[in-house]
Amino acid sequence: MNTPTRIDALKTSDSILRRFKKIQDHGSPYRGRVHSVYRHTINLQFPDALLALQCADSPLSPISLSLPLNGSQMDALSVTQNAPCFVYPDHIEIHCKDSLILIHVENATAHYSASISHVAIGSTFRDCIDKVIQESGKSGFAYIFNDDPHLKGDFILQGARKYIEETEEFLQNEEPEKAAISLGRILGLGTGLTPSGDDFLCGVLAMLQTTGQDKIPFTRMLHRRIQQNLFATNDISGEFLQSALRGEYSEPAIHLLQAADRGIGEITGYAKTFLHIGHSSGIDTLCGMLWVLDNFTR
Repeated sequence: MNTPTRIDALKTSDSILRRFKKIQDHGSPYRGRVHSVYRHTINLQFPDALLALQCADSPLSPISLSLPLNGSQMDALSVTQNAPCFVYPDHIEIHCKDSLILIHVENATAHYSASISHVAIGSTFRDCIDKVIQESGKSGFAYIFNDDPHLKGDFILQGARKYIEETEEFLQNEEPEKAAISLGRILGLGTGLTPSGDDFLCGVLAMLQTTGQDKIPFTRMLHRRIQQNLFATNDISGEFLQSALRGEYSEPAIHLLQAADRGIGEITGYAKTFLHIGHSSGIDTLCGMLWVLDNFTR
């Protein structure tokens, strides 16, 4: 085997650092495997968690470890699916066929993924998000909220719109349980690493928390519905949903929501960072936020 390659992580979430502390308290390393390698990201699967090793310019999520590498350098690590890996209190070992990669976390900066507080959100924030969605040129749930002609040819999105409209009707009739069941049906809808329906739900959960709606019957029932149906989506998207259920969100989401009561320029700037998250994931998340603002705060 070649000389081990050491990489010092730049930053990660406080949630991930708590898991490393748990390993330290446990006294022995956790064994896992490389779940998948996708678009300059290495996903590691452990018994109770999934970690994503990402290049430096990727948006930091609650499950991310950001490395001081670009996309080409990430690919050059030549990590393959199912390679064994181990988590120690201060580092991760990935055992590749011809190399050993050591990811050290002791000097990583912590991102506080659960730092959303209740904010009084006015029409300025809502209108800024709506404008970014309208001008995004993205597919996914933007087609629903923009009433795009492409919607007619997409049966998955047509189904999602039907569930959303049913949810709104149940809310108007004060039937929160039926509303939660209906909205929960979009879980897993869509294609890609994180289906559009799941990204939308993450936006819904974030905005329900931000607007102080996190304790109402609908939200409690939606949480239960999502938790019970995580099997309907893939492992990675399910991990993001579980983070959202715990109130943990990505760095772009935290920055946007913390700016909710500020000026148009700052809100729009943070909202536009979502244009660069996935194929349509960022805009799908904004659509979820917008839906809450239109149905719970007006």
